[in-house]
Amino acid sequence: MRLLAPLFALLLPCLAVQAEESVSLPLLQTSSGTPQPSTTPNVELQQQLKLMQAERDQLQAQLQEQNQLQESAQVSRLRQENQRLKLQLKAALAGQGPRWLSEQQTWFALGGALTLIALIIGRLSAGLGKSRKHWLN
Repeated sequence: MRLLAPLFALLLPCLAVQAEESVSLPLLQTSSGTPQPSTTPNVELQQQLKLMQAERDQLQAQLQEQNQLQESAQVSRLRQENQRLKLQLKAALAGQGPRWLSEQQTWFALGGALTLIALIIGRLSAGLGKSRKHWLN
């Protein structure tokens, strides 16, 4: 009896480990279906790799098609916007009427008028207070 208690204490952990393995083994079998031999996982992994590559290629093709559709839609919107802006520009130019002077002619006329005004103000201010002889001395 004395030897039976330590022997039971040594066997108890072994029984617990076996019980855990028996519980986890059915869980693994149900998640993957039937248990597989050790030589077929490589074959299965290669088949899964081929399937994933085919799926990836298909998704890339779909993505390219979507990108092309988006780009063509964007190009058509930009063309419509460009046409609308051209029409607005033509309408704005037609509504202005003819210009009398170009921009360069306008600046030239403005400079001439400013020079003439400066000349008149200079003549008037010189004759008001001082005589010519004062400046000569």
